[in-house]
Amino acid sequence: MAKPPSKLAAFFQAQRGVVAIEFALIFPVLFALVYATISYGMAFLLLQSFTYAAEDALRAALATDCNAAICTVAELKPVVSAQVSQSLDWLSTSIVNEAVAANDFFTCNADMLCKVRLSATPILPGITLPLVGEVPDLPERLVGIASLRL
Repeated sequence: MAKPPSKLAAFFQAQRGVVAIEFALIFPVLFALVYATISYGMAFLLLQSFTYAAEDALRAALATDCNAAICTVAELKPVVSAQVSQSLDWLSTSIVNEAVAANDFFTCNADMLCKVRLSATPILPGITLPLVGEVPDLPERLVGIASLRL
């Protein structure tokens, strides 16, 4: 004669589908947290890299020997572009080209206050979750700016 199932065995049989339901409820929240952490990390890495590259490019412009006493934008722009490309060589070429493609990428005013502005769209796009919205909520463009009086 077979023994009736113990209370412990009956408890575990009653809990069979609960783990799957709990996983289905918790996974989207955990996924959103991990994705947001990675996306924010990539965005901050891109911002810091753009700022560093802009500062490095202005240091290279400062060290440039020019034909006249005061350098022109035409003389400095190739040096700045080359230094930005060298500083961001670990990024894909499409991101670097996007960063330097703007018309105001390198500007100098009459007082020789020069500014380098690098911008690109975030590498990882946000995802839209129900009841939460877009995760992460990043700006349209990530911008790194540096300025220096030459």
